[in-house]
Amino acid sequence: MSVVTCQPISGIIIASELDKNNYEVWYRYAAALNSIKEYGKASEAAQKCIDLKRKYGGGNYEKGVALFGLNKKERALKFLEDANKDRNFRKLAQRKIDEIKRPSKYEK
Repeated sequence: MSVVTCQPISGIIIASELDKNNYEVWYRYAAALNSIKEYGKASEAAQKCIDLKRKYGGGNYEKGVALFGLNKKERALKFLEDANKDRNFRKLAQRKIDEIKRPSKYEK
């Protein structure tokens, strides 16, 4: 992990310790962990976000991404479908759903 990646994540970790009930902090932490392929930890952080605000698309989206990264495609689809219900995350969720259902379209 590079220093550039590490600094934002350490800031989010500190924020999550200071405000454990802030769903947005847990969403951002999950997104940061997904970006460095720490899918197990990202799944846990996203679940904390979901526990705090069930219908928030961001938590469901990041949980789906993490599960997909862990090769749990069917479970990932469930969370991505929930994220798809939030208009702010619909486009991202739909693309990831499409990527899971039609992997050949996204292969390089």
